[in-house]
Amino acid sequence: MTRYRPRRSGAVLATSLLLFPLSARAAAAENFFAALGAATVVSRCTIEQVDQPAGSSLIIFRVRASDALKGDVPPPASPLSVVQELVFPSDVPVAAKGASGLCLLKTMPQYSAYRSVLTAGPYYRFGERERPIVSPSVEPAARAWLALQQQPTATRADKRVLLLLEQIGDALIGADALAELGTTVDLGPLLDRVGYDRIGGVVRDTRIPLDRRRGLLTLLVDHHVTGALPMLQSVQDVELAPFLHQAIAALGGRVPMAQLRADLQANSDDQRLAGLDALARSAARSTDAKMRSDAVTTLATVAAHDDSSTVRMAAVDHLGLMGNEAVPAIEELLKQPDTHVVYASGRALGAIGSPAATRMLAQQFKQGSYDAQVAAVLGLRAIDTPEATQILTAVKANPPDPRLPRVIDLTAGKEPSHK
Repeated sequence: MTRYRPRRSGAVLATSLLLFPLSARAAAAENFFAALGAATVVSRCTIEQVDQPAGSSLIIFRVRASDALKGDVPPPASPLSVVQELVFPSDVPVAAKGASGLCLLKTMPQYSAYRSVLTAGPYYRFGERERPIVSPSVEPAARAWLALQQQPTATRADKRVLLLLEQIGDALIGADALAELGTTVDLGPLLDRVGYDRIGGVVRDTRIPLDRRRGLLTLLVDHHVTGALPMLQSVQDVELAPFLHQAIAALGGRVPMAQLRADLQANSDDQRLAGLDALARSAARSTDAKMRSDAVTTLATVAAHDDSSTVRMAAVDHLGLMGNEAVPAIEELLKQPDTHVVYASGRALGAIGSPAATRMLAQQFKQGSYDAQVAAVLGLRAIDTPEATQILTAVKANPPDPRLPRVIDLTAGKEPSHK
């Protein structure tokens, strides 16, 4: 199926997606900056020896440490001992003899069960198992971050945000900087204070991977940084444009229809999904009847003709948020050959939940395909009014398809008895 293109009549296509499945949204697992804070020792290091004690599931690294950025390191003649536990048979040492760079180490607890197979002395674990030794190129950022931790909380907040913004473009720790930025308390006011020029510098920098720039847009939306709207509206970037427009719409700004149309020519599902979301958000808050009508037409066209099942279903879901005016358009989608779209249409009518939506679902038991009837069951269950329940009871007693009673029971959370 080919992708639908807008007609000259002005039908507007758009797409939808949550801004970023970020991992900027959820507090990330320990990142480089968090690991710096948790480490006992941060220093330059070289692995001089790798051993495995007989009969144990441990690897012991003898590490020569120097130039400590944090904590104390022993004299050059006394290497540190760093322990790695081998959990699975496929596990291998995380670093090789001769490797060197920046190490983040945590003290191994005294109560560890592995103390019984270790000789006396201090032992450490790598702060980041996936990245036990980091390139020395990150040392300036590590020093700056650790220096910030020594400052009073009240005076370091702005500097912390600025430092993280500066590091988002770094090939090694840029994603970590974005994840750490997402954990910042009161991030919205802080982003307001550091200035939109600095934020815009990151958003505009095409050398930074697209997913990180999208992640920063997500943070602006999540923290309601509406002051960033003028900056976002001034950014010119074809690849990022659909996500920019999605963020602008989410923050309450206006996106010209011509720009939304251009977004919908994109090859990427994610870009078309973002444009769809921007259109739906804009239409949902619009009082312009023509715009809302055009949005319904566009969403229905995408649902019927886009070449991505994910995009088609997202368009249907958005129709379910448009209210009664979308009911006739969704009726046509119940006739689509794509069962995903058909079932999504039933859910969309269920989300609308109006008398008109209820009647439309009930009609499927007289004129719709079996899939449309299953969709109608789903929609009526979601509506869950006395009228919807009566319709399902009547259908179960006199089903147009012998498979429907079981569907009705399953959607009620029970399996019909077998005779």
